[in-house]
Amino acid sequence: MENDLLKEKVEKIFLERLADQFALMPINEALDFNDRKEIQKMIRSDISSKRFRQEIDKVFKQDFNDALRAAFGINSRGKISDYVVSKVSAEVNSPTTKTAIANVCKQVIEKLYKEIALRYPFIIRNIRL
Repeated sequence: MENDLLKEKVEKIFLERLADQFALMPINEALDFNDRKEIQKMIRSDISSKRFRQEIDKVFKQDFNDALRAAFGINSRGKISDYVVSKVSAEVNSPTTKTAIANVCKQVIEKLYKEIALRYPFIIRNIRL
C-alpha cells in the first residue's frame, strides 16, 4: 500500500516537472521573410515610440535615485538635492573646514604674489580671517 502511494507521489512530481519544462519551451515555427520583416517593423516602431522612451526614462531615473539613496544612506523619500545641500552646507560651516579653506586660499595668494615678484609672503601668512 505504501508502495502505491509512493508511486503516485513520484508520478505526480514527474508530471509537474514535465509540465513546467513544456511551458518554457519556445515555439519552433518556421518564419518566412515577410513575417520576419513584419516583426522587425513592430519592434522598431515600439522601441522608437514616445511611450517606450518615457517608460525607459522613468525606470532609469527610479533606479538611479535608488542607487544614490543607497550610496548616501538616505532612508527618507525627500529630494536628493536637498540632502546634498544640507550635508555640504553643514560641512562648509564647520570651523575645521573654514580654517582648511582659509589655509588653501592663503597658500594660493602667497604663490600668486611670489609669481608676480612681490616677495612679501610673510604679510599674507599673517592675515587674520
